[in-house]
This record gives sequence, structure tokens and C-alpha cells, in this order.
Amino acid sequence: MLTGTERTLERALLEERLGTAHRDLGKLREAAVWYRTALESSAAEQEGPLRVAILLGLGMTHYYRGFGRRAVPFLQESVGIARRIGDRSAEAHVLRHLGAAWYMAGELRDAQDRLFESLRAAQKLGDRVAESLALAMLGNTERALGRIESAWLYASEALTVASAVGSQRDELYARISLSFIAIDRGELREAQAGFEHSLRLARELDDARCEAQSLGLGGVVALARRDLVAAEQHSLASHRLAREIGDRYLEGWVIGTRAGLALLGGEATTALGHVRAWLRLLRRTEDRRGHAAASRIQGRAQLALGDKQAGIGALGTAALYEREMGHALVAQRFAELAALGWPESHER
Repeated sequence: MLTGTERTLERALLEERLGTAHRDLGKLREAAVWYRTALESSAAEQEGPLRVAILLGLGMTHYYRGFGRRAVPFLQESVGIARRIGDRSAEAHVLRHLGAAWYMAGELRDAQDRLFESLRAAQKLGDRVAESLALAMLGNTERALGRIESAWLYASEALTVASAVGSQRDELYARISLSFIAIDRGELREAQAGFEHSLRLARELDDARCEAQSLGLGGVVALARRDLVAAEQHSLASHRLAREIGDRYLEGWVIGTRAGLALLGGEATTALGHVRAWLRLLRRTEDRRGHAAASRIQGRAQLALGDKQAGIGALGTAALYEREMGHALVAQRFAELAALGWPESHER
């Protein structure tokens, strides 16, 4: 017969599995409720694998919803327990998610440190799936830092590894990363093919979050191709799905795409409306990358409306965020600002 403690831990295990099932279905709010309940039920096991899994799940649910900073303490506690109990596989796994949480918060140096730790641990263990996922996230961080060729190498390697082990879900993550990088490289035909492949695969896997990401990718590809109708269609579909699953991070970036779309169509006032909506979301998610991108679009829209002072101020805010993050193009950003009349004292 089970003791009271054993029954409680058995319940916690069931609650953790229900949280994971809801998370995999894209039902993030429900997943968070189950994980919090499991955390309370597992209080009797402070240093075991179940606690590692619950804390990981709770952290993942937070950053999937766009709250990277909120996820960090849970993930740090999870990786600490994994180390103390000697579970190297779980440690590599949690480190990658910790890197992803820092990435979503715009803390790119912290993100890279954790991702390199995860990559080294995965390679030491011979865990090819974990290796692929760490490489894909490193591609994302390199792209966010403006190092496009390095980003391409990481994401390409991630796809190679995922294909070698036959992991469709990991292949999907790598293809989404590669397609965004292809846009930056001006390879729009490859980006379009990547979007179509990713969307098809996300739907086959019934992965709502990756479907929303793929649709968002489609909007960015169409925007780069100046296909405004397709850009609006894909962005709206991504926006609806992101809101449905509660992914505030993705919702914000899709609003950013719609702002860029409005600006390209000569609708600067509409673009500013979208940027304000994005900034309202960013006040909750504390995403520095998002703040930089939103401020940049805001500045361009204000310049288009003839408000030079406000436009330069917003572009200066974007450049300061990028300098904090260590962006590769920050010197170019300040040179552009100087040409517009940005005071040198602000740069310091």
C-alpha cells in the first residue's frame, strides 16, 4: 500500500504529465495551472527528477508565453537540481531552455553562455537531439546579434543533425530558423520554400505554436518580397493563433510585422498604432530585442510623418538597446543617427 507521501508524489507526476500534454497542444494557460499544482504536490521531493521536470515545464510555459525573465528562476532551480542529483542529460536539456528564456528577454550574452554549455554537454553525452536544438537556438542568438553568416552555419548544422537522427520536430525548429536567416541574406526563394515546408510540417505534427511561428515567418517573407496581400494574410493568421494559445512573445513580433507592412504601404499612422500595441505587450514581457525593433519602426514612422525630433529619439532608443545587447551593427546605427542630427552626448 502506498504511503501518504507516495500518493502525493504520484498525483504530482500525473499533474506534471497533464501540464506537458497541454503545453504540447499549445494550451499554455492550462499547462501553467497544472505545473503550478504539480509544484505544490511535489513539495515532499525537493531534489529529485520529478521536481526537475516540473520546474522545467513551468519555466518553458512562461517563456513560451513571452515571459522570459519570469521563466529564468524556475529554470535555474531546475538545472541546479539536475546537477546536484547527477542527471547530465536533464542538465543539458534545461540549460538549452534557460538559454532560450534569456534570448526571449533580450539578454543575448547570457543566452549564448547557457546554450554553449548545453551544446557541450549534449555532445559529451552523444545526445544528437539536444545538440540539434542547442545549435538552432545559437543560430537565433547570432541572428539577433546581427552576425548573419555565423547564424547560418549554426542553423544549417542543426538541420543536418536533426535530419540525421530523423527528428521531424527538431527539423522543423531548424528550418524556421534557417528561413528567417535566409531573409536576412536576401535569399527570398529559399525563405519562401522554408516557410511552406515548415507550415506543412507543423500542421502534420499538430504543433500549434510552430504553426503560428511558421505563419509569422510567411508574413515576413511576403513582406520582404513586397507581396503586401500575402503578408497581411499570413500575419493575421499568425496573430490569431498566437493569441489563441497565449504566446505574447510571438504576438508582439507579428504585430511588428504588421507595423512594417503598414509603413511599407505608406500608412505611417497605422504603423504607429501597431507599434503602440506592441509596446503595451512589451511592458509585460520585458523583451529588449522587441523594444529595440519596436522603437526602430516607431522612429521610421515618425520620420515619415515629418516629426523629425520624435523619430530621431525613437531611433536613438533602438540603438541604445542594441548597444546593450552587443549588436554587430551598432556603430552603423549611431553613424546613421549622427547624420540625422542625433546629439553625440546621447551616444555616450
